[in-house]
Amino acid sequence: MLPKFQFIKAFITFLLILCSLSSSIGHPFYLGITTIAHKKQEKTIQISISLFHDDLEQALNKYSSKKLHILSKIDKTALDLAITAYVQENLKVQLENKAAKMQYLGYQIDGEAAWIYFEIPQVSKIKNITVYNSLLTREFKEQGNIVHVESNGKKQSTRLTANKVTAFFSF
Repeated sequence: MLPKFQFIKAFITFLLILCSLSSSIGHPFYLGITTIAHKKQEKTIQISISLFHDDLEQALNKYSSKKLHILSKIDKTALDLAITAYVQENLKVQLENKAAKMQYLGYQIDGEAAWIYFEIPQVSKIKNITVYNSLLTREFKEQGNIVHVESNGKKQSTRLTANKVTAFFSF
């Protein structure tokens, strides 16, 4: 049996492949998945975000003065800066009602998906976490963002939309 993260990644890849088959008519749906996992041993929170890379590129180009191509290795530094700024504007995490500083780790392209990674260091435990996630909701009104939060062996999930961009989780 696949570990949870690998299963989620395989499932998203399947969905993205399915969507790419109908690329001539665009996406049949707009979906992002954000996983926020507290790693007690490492005292960190690991954040992984999966978005359709073409949708992300379109959003980044609205915010950048330079035309960016997410599949290009040439623009890596500019892309890193643009992705960091875009995500930090559209994804915010509060721990115990205090803003948490997310550190950008990088991104990778896997099929139609852009995987973006952040980390919040020095987190011993989580009681309450508030997540603001408006990724791609300004660009695509149909965008939905599934948010999974994992802590102490428990997992909670919710779906956010352009009309509801904030969720509260308690452990």
